[in-house]
Amino acid sequence: MPEPTTTPEPLSERLLRDLWLRMNGQFGHRWASGFGAAPDNDDGTLTLTARVWAHGLAGITPRQLGFGLRATLASPDTWPPTLPEFRARCLGIPSIAAAKAALRDPTNAPPRAARFSRLMWQHADSYRLRQASAELADRMLREAYELAAEAVLRGTPLPPLSPALSAPTPPPANPAKPETVASAFSEIADVLGTTPDFAPDPEPEPAPLTMPEEADDAEDD
Repeated sequence: MPEPTTTPEPLSERLLRDLWLRMNGQFGHRWASGFGAAPDNDDGTLTLTARVWAHGLAGITPRQLGFGLRATLASPDTWPPTLPEFRARCLGIPSIAAAKAALRDPTNAPPRAARFSRLMWQHADSYRLRQASAELADRMLREAYELAAEAVLRGTPLPPLSPALSAPTPPPANPAKPETVASAFSEIADVLGTTPDFAPDPEPEPAPLTMPEEADDAEDD
């Protein structure tokens, strides 16, 4: 028997009013003219637009809502996002330009963009992409972006970041013995018909042993 599916709860009225306040603060008249200056009617009930946004953002956590608000604040777009665009930002879906940049250089990309680019690459035909012209490659990347975005909007989690590769450990130093170096120089000198001017450093003489002074067993009077 299949398990019953649970419908995510709409965004709470408290979070919705906070969202309206922040969007009004960032976009002013452009937000108010498109979505209303307030999410409430005169009788205190939610407006139709506010109810649509509440259900459109169902399942979005306060933390994800914060992601969406920060992404909107950082966006160069001077127009407010639509509901699908804002939900995508809440779920960590970057712009296609940011996703392409993350594909080229995931190390320096924001973590959520780098994670999305990994999902985007899973939806791309990497072999065909490497063989394609620039125009065809751009179209293929756009298709991969749309497929990855649709997957995230349906609930597919972003894949984790790849662990950073550690630098290889250099082998331990194993310097040649002085006599080995001297022999090699002698062979080179024989080939060149010269006299080797290399001589290994003499072995250091051991330091003379010194005996500690014997303590006087007799106690001073």
